[in-house]
Amino acid sequence: LLGRRMTLGHGVWMTESDLDHVAETDTRICHNCSSNLRLRSGIAPLQLLLARGVNVAIGIDEAGINDDRDMLQEMRLVLKLHRVPGIELSPPTAYQVLHMATVNGAYASWFGDRIGTLEPGKRADLVILSRDILSVPDTELLGTKVLATIVNGKVLYESPELTPASTTN
Repeated sequence: LLGRRMTLGHGVWMTESDLDHVAETDTRICHNCSSNLRLRSGIAPLQLLLARGVNVAIGIDEAGINDDRDMLQEMRLVLKLHRVPGIELSPPTAYQVLHMATVNGAYASWFGDRIGTLEPGKRADLVILSRDILSVPDTELLGTKVLATIVNGKVLYESPELTPASTTN
């Protein structure tokens, strides 16, 4: 069953052997951080998965912690929750979390050939944020706001704060 075409949800109770097998078979994991907290099912070993090169996506699941389906909040939670004590496991960076929510999410849902990155031939799906979350400290992700959403090239939401000047920052 395991392989590139399989995405496992949650992955909170995997043994070291399970982690190795998932990595060896290129199986994907969908990390549903707030759902795991709400359901008290455990915390996925994110750093161990990333260290093994596992393609981890971020999902919201139906039982999110705030019932708000807020993907930015889910990304913030992933950044904060996986800061375990010690120096042997590095916490995920804002870039890694953004990658999990976009590129890895597209491949985990089998749509990676159509969405997840901005490339010729793919749908123009994007979100314009209030700051460059890749160039600020991870803690700054807390202040990020959505200025616009575009799906398949069509603007679905545009904040009054979005001005020509704000798109150059």
